[in-house]
Amino acid sequence: MEKKKKISIELEKIGKKEKQKIWVDIAKRIVKPNRTLPKVNLWKINILAKKLQKKTIVVPGHVLGEGKLDDAFNIAALSFSKKATQKIADTNGRVFSLPDLAKSGQKTSEMVIVK
Repeated sequence: MEKKKKISIELEKIGKKEKQKIWVDIAKRIVKPNRTLPKVNLWKINILAKKLQKKTIVVPGHVLGEGKLDDAFNIAALSFSKKATQKIADTNGRVFSLPDLAKSGQKTSEMVIVK
């Protein structure tokens, strides 16, 4: 079974068990073809996180390393480029896989989905 499909099933189970629709929504988004998944650069995450004053960013796609972060953010995504992972770590931010964030019990009201 494809990796994305396994993650999708896991997120859907967590969402239904915890009664949190955000995980069911993300599960539906990540099973789309790779070419249609969002590819988000760090500069965009930085602008949106500041504007929305959120510390946890969820990307149902790929995080790329273009740009920089001014603050430490928790970022969860389907995948990260090596450059993005390094830049997030340099600001003392944290990188999560989508299932790890879903299992962490973090409040969904403190998250924002970036596409």
